[in-house]
Amino acid sequence: IDYRYQQFAVQYSHTYVPKEDHTLIWGIDTRFDLLDASNADPRMLSRGFLSTGIVGVYVQDQWRFAPKWTLGLGGRIDYEFYGGAQPSARASVAYEVADDSLLYGSVSRAFQMPPVGLRFLEMPVLNGLSWAVGDRDVNAETLVAYELGYRGQFFDRLDLNLNLFWNNYDRLTTLSPRLGPPGLVALDFGNRASATLYGVELGASYAASEHVTLLANYTFQHLDWQASVPFHDKDLMSPPEHKAMVGVRYSPTSNLHLSGQLYYVSGTEAPRADFPFVARGIDPYPRLDLRGEYEFQDDSASLAFGVRNLLDDHHPEGGTLFLNYAESPRMVYMELRMRIK
Repeated sequence: IDYRYQQFAVQYSHTYVPKEDHTLIWGIDTRFDLLDASNADPRMLSRGFLSTGIVGVYVQDQWRFAPKWTLGLGGRIDYEFYGGAQPSARASVAYEVADDSLLYGSVSRAFQMPPVGLRFLEMPVLNGLSWAVGDRDVNAETLVAYELGYRGQFFDRLDLNLNLFWNNYDRLTTLSPRLGPPGLVALDFGNRASATLYGVELGASYAASEHVTLLANYTFQHLDWQASVPFHDKDLMSPPEHKAMVGVRYSPTSNLHLSGQLYYVSGTEAPRADFPFVARGIDPYPRLDLRGEYEFQDDSASLAFGVRNLLDDHHPEGGTLFLNYAESPRMVYMELRMRIK
């Protein structure tokens, strides 16, 4: 596998404020992609050199139409040289229950266009016993997302947020096996799945004292995969159903800050790089991060020391078909930041 990828982009936007509580933004953006795989041996694509482009126009309206109500509306249309036109849109509304609490909701539609290289994929796998092949006419993946949330502050010390979400995915692409040719088994790229992902996110921050802040968050998410092929054919790690964090920030002085976070992630499955026909299980794992930071020069500079992933120096965390197993290493670091005015 040997390829060179380049991307060029141009963007323009304009903001118009007809009145204090009303903002209108419009713009145009375009992107041009170049992909050269002519050095792949024996080959990676059915064509050695590919190019494509996409251009989009959009408008976004943010309007505070009443003292406690804010409405957001946005839409755009994109055209890609291979995939054609795709619309996107979002509508949101927010209501200020009180000065320190907010209710909000939104619905949106988005898409993801398959990369041009996957349309012309043609690559031997397992020394030619199998071949991975693309589909020039593959469709864009689409998403319709719903969100409902609340943010509020209590007792001047406790900040809480709650978010419910429901995402519907359609025309998802997978790289799935079938009987050859080419090869004994062909791994076909194409639209063959739908899915629903739903869940809840909770977050809290509590100022226990002038110097100590306690932190916590939790996410539950469930994936309902609707296809005759397994999820790991998507070449993605399955989303963990449970994720959680508890942490503390301690500032004994205004310049010195110490913090620690303990994370938990439930078990998942990931693609197997050396044998793409079955998934690889990943056990649940905890992670501990520690950090100390000292600010100086009137808070315009800081020096920090820290360690990430203190409990395990190489726990697995995902993977891809054919290429690699992903691991999260332990990292010890020193960080210097300076702000020049």
